[in-house]
Amino acid sequence: GDRVHAGAWSLTVLGPPADTSKVASENDRSLVLLVESGARRILLTADIEAAGEAWLVESGWPLRADVALVPHHGSKSSSTSPFVRAVSPAVAVVSVGTRNSYGHPADEVLARYDRSMLYRTDLAGTVTLATDGTRLWVRIGH
Repeated sequence: GDRVHAGAWSLTVLGPPADTSKVASENDRSLVLLVESGARRILLTADIEAAGEAWLVESGWPLRADVALVPHHGSKSSSTSPFVRAVSPAVAVVSVGTRNSYGHPADEVLARYDRSMLYRTDLAGTVTLATDGTRLWVRIGH
């Protein structure tokens, strides 16, 4: 729960849990950050998988965010329905390489973000976000 303020921005560490000795997956030890500016919230999830998502949902952190980085590049081991419902992002960004050997993102994961505007870096190129604390802009481009 460490928090840093910088001007109009704040950054809160949501995960991993302080005691990582019981965290089985290296991916679930990933740093999860909540970035806030005014009324806008961006959740950066890194490579967490289902167990890390469950821990976050059960932790009681307010996970709802305007923008979410889709966990673990959209792999089948992430973006569980309870997690996606808890975050309920208006915008979801999948950071994924073109024709990657892992087959990310999984179609069933993308379907869970059916209420979000979804941007994939393999198709859209760079995804840039900007906010004034009230409005949110998304720019895409190769």
